Amino acid sequence: MWPFSKAKRAVVDERAGLATTFLLDSLERNATAVINTAAGRNWRETQYDAFPIIAREVLLFELHIASRLAMKKQGENRATQLMEAIASLMAKRAPEVMRPRFQDEYAVRQLFYTKFADFKPEDDQSYEGTLFWEFSKLILKVTDQHPEASKMQGLNVICDDMLHRIDEGFEQLGVYE
Repeated sequence: MWPFSKAKRAVVDERAGLATTFLLDSLERNATAVINTAAGRNWRETQYDAFPIIAREVLLFELHIASRLAMKKQGENRATQLMEAIASLMAKRAPEVMRPRFQDEYAVRQLFYTKFADFKPEDDQSYEGTLFWEFSKLILKVTDQHPEASKMQGLNVICDDMLHRIDEGFEQLGVYE
């Protein structure tokens, strides 16, 4: 049950709808960039079955990034309300292959990703132990790839791009207001 008025709920639902559409619209681009970096541009020859799994992991990662950004911009209560609405919509709007157990998988990934406080390192420090690093390791494991430095670096760059695109997109759409 929503702990606020119908008018406030309608505003949150509208913003959640905008955010959900934005994240789903960028999913194929982001998932393709991730699998190309992890498994190579010829991934369809060896990793064809991995794409739905990669896309699900990218979507869960995008949601976690969105959650952190909302928390930073809105504070805990407002961000929690927004993210609950987004997760609920996403469970209904995500590609059908991702829908079974979506809420459970989202909760598990949220719990896992919260262990890593930093998105990325400050300055020239190592990425190891950051959110981007852990996502990159997970993706390489799913695609049966070795954690080579070039692949890890490439995935970390994609993560940073996702972070900035989500933040800018949500700002432009008024999701944080």
